[in-house]
Amino acid sequence: MNLVNVIIPAAGVGSRMNANVAKQYLRINSETVLDRTLGVFLDHPAVQQVLVGISDSDEFARESLYANHPKLKFFLGGEERADTVLAGLSSLTGNALVLVHDAARPLLSTALLDSLITTSIAENEGAILALPARDTLREFDHGRTQTLDRKKIWLAQTPQMFHRKFLLDALSSALDSGATITDEASAAELMGGRIHLIESSPINFKITTPSDLEIARAIFSQRD
Repeated sequence: MNLVNVIIPAAGVGSRMNANVAKQYLRINSETVLDRTLGVFLDHPAVQQVLVGISDSDEFARESLYANHPKLKFFLGGEERADTVLAGLSSLTGNALVLVHDAARPLLSTALLDSLITTSIAENEGAILALPARDTLREFDHGRTQTLDRKKIWLAQTPQMFHRKFLLDALSSALDSGATITDEASAAELMGGRIHLIESSPINFKITTPSDLEIARAIFSQRD
């Protein structure tokens, strides 16, 4: 299995949580969301290094249970997710595989991580975890709706995996052009990259709202 580096952008606040601290520092039982997220990567033998991008006002990151872990390194992130990921990529050298993962997606399984890491991709390609749409999808525009073909719709998750140099070029180009990018795959697509979709699990959801946090707590209560 190839050795990979992991970048976790954690410089955001997550305003939809309506909390006094950034959502990655809310607690899931005995640990923070971020520590739950870090655990699966730091324990994995194929992970060489985990880089966590934080804001310059972050007072909590270095209180992590893993703060002194030899694989873990914090770096200063940017205003937007893409800025943070780009800073992380710039701190690395070479062209090894890089995984980018949401700080608030703590339920990633080792099996899914294995599936992603063992996927073979060329230098101008990427691979992401994603879910095929299960519900009927409708597009709403100017008061009218249109049903979409859900067989063609996949819901993107993370981690998202790329060779470092290609993702560095893709993000730099997207930011320079002012393009709207919502994740790393969207930047890669603008560069003509091919994205491989690996079927994920609904359990690998991102904590965005208070109800998401309660669901995550319930799941971890069964595991702990």
